[in-house]
Amino acid sequence: MKKIIFVSAFVLIFNIITFGQTYTVYSDEGLTQQISNSDTLTIIADSSSQVSFDFFAYLKNNTSADLNIHIELQPIYISSDNLLQLCYGGTCFTTLYCDGVIPATTPGELHITLYYTSSDTQTNIVKATIYNNSKGDTSVFFVKFKSKNTTSFYNPITQSIKISKPFPNPANEYVKFRYSNVNTKDATLTIYSILGDPITSKKFNDNNGILTINTSNLKTGYYIYTVTVNNKKIITDRFLVKH
Repeated sequence: MKKIIFVSAFVLIFNIITFGQTYTVYSDEGLTQQISNSDTLTIIADSSSQVSFDFFAYLKNNTSADLNIHIELQPIYISSDNLLQLCYGGTCFTTLYCDGVIPATTPGELHITLYYTSSDTQTNIVKATIYNNSKGDTSVFFVKFKSKNTTSFYNPITQSIKISKPFPNPANEYVKFRYSNVNTKDATLTIYSILGDPITSKKFNDNNGILTINTSNLKTGYYIYTVTVNNKKIITDRFLVKH
């Protein structure tokens, strides 16, 4: 289970500014932990085997009608090998902003995912801005993504391994990866859905060659892939399937 550290800040100022605001943002589905303006929330991965950090926020409608809102993520610092994903109301977007609806009866669910590499020793920081398009209500908070004991599972010898970007991209019937210097019996490429669910894995059988994965049965959309060597993730990236 991921650890979530909730840091409350500027509560008094927030209460003054947001008096009568049309919605409230919470960090838990039970709507007990309110996120105030300028709050910072930290997500800590359990181990090096984890593929993604997942942060959820819940937007409670304080009116009797559906609310139109705009959500935008701004990377304050994201490592170049990492990927940020915005999902709202069960839909994932290819951009870091979206327009959505906070239902009158149930909370709207904001899902922010960071797909990361195990060699990342930095703290990744994202600024989230939410505002009501018609009323001008605005909420701003920050999410920090931190690996646990990152340096303990980073292995510099994996830097010599060469693995190409996926091709063709977009993929149709198959996707391929050209590789070299994979001088280990424990190297695996795993495909995940955009929500982090594992779909298929395939081992690298030789030191050099081309790894081919059948994508004909995958639905059109983005997919995440990771390359793991000796139980250490060395690559995390994504590709598109389009039929």
